[in-house]
Amino acid sequence: MSRKQYHHGNLKQAIIKESLLQLNLVGADELSFRTIAKNLGVVSSAPYNHFHSKRQLFSHLIDIGTEILLKKMNEEKLKRQLPSEQLFYSARAYLKFSLEEKELFILMFSKNNQDIKKLTDAISSQFLDIVKEKFKDGRRMRVTEKGAAMTAWAMVHGLAKLVSNDNLEAIEKNVELKFEEIFNQMSAIWGKGVAN
Repeated sequence: MSRKQYHHGNLKQAIIKESLLQLNLVGADELSFRTIAKNLGVVSSAPYNHFHSKRQLFSHLIDIGTEILLKKMNEEKLKRQLPSEQLFYSARAYLKFSLEEKELFILMFSKNNQDIKKLTDAISSQFLDIVKEKFKDGRRMRVTEKGAAMTAWAMVHGLAKLVSNDNLEAIEKNVELKFEEIFNQMSAIWGKGVAN
């Protein structure tokens, strides 16, 4: 590719696209501006014109990942009427994202995320909105809306971390349950817990 292809600001988008590709190939620790520049056919200093540091690039990638994840969760939620179905399909979208964008997902929850509060607030509000809707049909004696929302998120995030493990097959064999079965049973627990 020649440098002329990046005239009028196209280089920034190309850097982002190549960064996401490299992130999936080598992970955050091995991601380098030099490799990105080389793969784009530009001088090694070119990425620094758009991102002053790897930390700034990571922050941008995390924002992209957060936007994609929230959009997917919300799209699934809006397709359903019942809060229990909204919870199930939003969680399923969360898990699917964690598998399809494994390295981006890991980066989003890593120490490289300088604004983890923004991410956690956005995700927890997705779960809280669903739980609030569910709670409208009756008062829960021992479960708060926020507690139920955070518990649902903690369970799905734990499962997401489990399925992103390189040793998933051995884990499934050891617990004698496939990931899909675990997810279905987890959903049943949500339904039972939030309903009481």
